[in-house]
Amino acid sequence: MKHAAIATWIVAAGLLGAAGVHAQKYPERPIRLIVPFSPGGTSDLLGRVVGQRLADGLATTVVIDNRAGAGGTLGAALAAKAAPDGYTLLISHVGLAVNETLYSKKQYDALHDLAPISRIGETPGAVVVANALPARNMQELIAIWFAIYAPSGTPEAIIARLNQEIVEAMAEPDMREKLARTGVNPGSSTPQELGRRLRAEVAKWAKIIAAARIPIN
Repeated sequence: MKHAAIATWIVAAGLLGAAGVHAQKYPERPIRLIVPFSPGGTSDLLGRVVGQRLADGLATTVVIDNRAGAGGTLGAALAAKAAPDGYTLLISHVGLAVNETLYSKKQYDALHDLAPISRIGETPGAVVVANALPARNMQELIAIWFAIYAPSGTPEAIIARLNQEIVEAMAEPDMREKLARTGVNPGSSTPQELGRRLRAEVAKWAKIIAAARIPIN
């Protein structure tokens, strides 16, 4: 038993060491940023602006991959199923939380299959709601949150590196001006803050969808 425990510890230490070396070399090839909507929309424009800044900061190429369909769930599923190596990212907004309830047959679980990296901003939206909906004010309903995610299991060191780049980018006057031109109020967060926010949004929209009796797909 003692020898087995030592062997297990050695294997675990080796895996951690390999992950650390991998993160230190990151990135070694282009990064794919999945935009789960068609070209030309706010998500696409924002993805291109942020993608270029990440490319500059990480000294690599960021390829925008538009994968529209099923309310954004096709692109999100592609990101969730990708290798957790930091070379596939997803830009999404509050629709990621809405879809957790709205699309029962989607091929992923946003709370378990995606790793939060950072919020990048929000923009006003517009919705029509019933008085019975459980929201304290309209601002809770109409703000559309944009954020960057990676597949769950992506090494923490890579998540931290990406988060650092995004936080620095969102504080730069030039980036803030570029995002403002797309209608986005820039901002950032820690991965933990984004994770908590996503969980809160999923719970909130589940109540809203149930109260409004919106059909589940």
